[in-house]
Amino acid sequence: MILSKSYFTSLNSLAEGFFKIAAANPERLFFKHPKEITSGVWEWQKQSFGESAKRVANIADYLAERGVKRGDKVAIISGTRPEWLEMDLAILSLGACVVAIYPSLTWQDIGFLLYDSETSLIVVENESQLEKIIEITKNLIQIPQIENNPPFETRLTVSEIITFENCDSPAENLNIKTFEEIVNLCPNPTPPQFKENHVDLLASLVYTSGTTGAPKGVPQTEKNHLANLRQAFEANLFTTKDTIFLALPLAHSFARLMGYIGAVAGCALAFPRVVDKKRTVFDPTALAKDMADSEASIFPLVPRILEKIHLKINHLASHKGLRGWLTKQTLRGAFWSAPLKNKIKKTLFGKNFKYIISGSAKLPLETALFFEKLGIEILEGYGLTETCVATHVNRIGKKKIGTVGPPLANDIECRTATDSEILIRGPNVVSGYFKRPQATADSFDKDGWFHTGDLGSIDQEGFLTITGRKKELIVTSGGKKIVPDKLEQLLKGVAGISHAFICGEGRNYIVALAIIDQSYFEISETLSRASTESKPTKQRSEIIEEIKIAFANQVAQANKQLASFETIKKFALIDSELSIENNLLTPTLKPRRHLIEQRFKEEIDRLYN
Repeated sequence: MILSKSYFTSLNSLAEGFFKIAAANPERLFFKHPKEITSGVWEWQKQSFGESAKRVANIADYLAERGVKRGDKVAIISGTRPEWLEMDLAILSLGACVVAIYPSLTWQDIGFLLYDSETSLIVVENESQLEKIIEITKNLIQIPQIENNPPFETRLTVSEIITFENCDSPAENLNIKTFEEIVNLCPNPTPPQFKENHVDLLASLVYTSGTTGAPKGVPQTEKNHLANLRQAFEANLFTTKDTIFLALPLAHSFARLMGYIGAVAGCALAFPRVVDKKRTVFDPTALAKDMADSEASIFPLVPRILEKIHLKINHLASHKGLRGWLTKQTLRGAFWSAPLKNKIKKTLFGKNFKYIISGSAKLPLETALFFEKLGIEILEGYGLTETCVATHVNRIGKKKIGTVGPPLANDIECRTATDSEILIRGPNVVSGYFKRPQATADSFDKDGWFHTGDLGSIDQEGFLTITGRKKELIVTSGGKKIVPDKLEQLLKGVAGISHAFICGEGRNYIVALAIIDQSYFEISETLSRASTESKPTKQRSEIIEEIKIAFANQVAQANKQLASFETIKKFALIDSELSIENNLLTPTLKPRRHLIEQRFKEEIDRLYN
């Protein structure tokens, strides 16, 4: 298969591209994923485009029989798995819209998204997700204030539910079908009439994380997605010989772009295993094994995963007596040997590794430099749900660490406003927010520029550097404006600290909150047991004291690089976890700053007493 710019511009829909590949190359590998053959024994199963096309066509036939038509919305609430993408393509082939919902959300949050998106047919992964829908049907849904509309309560009706796994949960008065019941309805189904679809159809409705208010729906059209696929191709981000390891949540536009590079551009996809058939869970050990065994060449990852790998290697390397890992000496950089670097790279990412694409949040400079020393290529990029999705990325052989690179293609325009806010315009940028006229007017101007809310700078070669968030500027009681991200980047890399936050809005000096990484205690205990030195195991209080000293030293070093009004006067260690479950992290692992400050208000106030 030979790709060209004209291939992408000739398509009217994502489904058309998928079925074209399936018709021309039915034996071509579409995806592979680990399947449990017997208890604890997993094998990689492969599926071709031709096989998947039949499944997608059957799903589309079933949905059409149930009344799904052009313009309708179908929600998918599931972790990343092959069925997600097949369902997605089936919905799109009918000209309907996919409402992508994170499986980590509560039933109350999901209820609001279903109400706001006007969705009644729902696809869920498993029993735990089905139980959320049952709760939604039994309870009143709280609808928050949206622009000029006051809050209220309402009830939702659900017309039908499709489950990826067999579920035992009782669901009275709900029509439930399993995915396997509908994918094999007909041995040779007719492909859907996707040719009647057009580029202006709404393809996806993806909701913002809601860190600054009620989540906003971002309506992404076929044109937006196809434009971004073509732009990624023009940036030489992939070839048809590549395999992409797809583990990020498909509810996120970054992962959807990677999935469509497989489905529409013909790259093979490798999915991680589904570790639990009843609950949507994240298993880092299983994910690490699948990454290494996948034989993938491209790994889209978020910075938090890379930070954890970095900190874990550093921690392991700082202890004696653990054979097979790095030693302190190798961490000095000059001592990295080619065989050692290759071994680490292969152990982490397998034999075909080419590069990691890092997106969704800013990659800490220290982590970027660490992987660079290891010879592990990271291409940091940038994009937003509203830009569907990628706008900038570094390239192999042409990258600047600390930046997110130049635009993917010439038709992505980028400039900064007088206050350094990043503005973007292009065919991949959406036209506004779903049913949010005021929010649309606030972020999309009459000339087509999307005002991102991010602050940055552009150098002479077009490389973009992100410096912070416009809405997160801290203004002290003395009127000084401080970008918290600048200070927080200086506090990265302390072993035992998962996040560091700067506070000081309306106060007379700056303080920091340092969140202790709860997994650090487990690693310390493992290292202690593996050590050849006969030392007693450290108590938790001793480890916390060591973390405190290390962080105090980091603060002192950071303050040397800051203006006097920016310096961090005090800090507090927080022995607690930030997680999606306690609502302090978004589903893409971004901290919810305002909720963190609310949760730890007493600790912050003590720093000012």
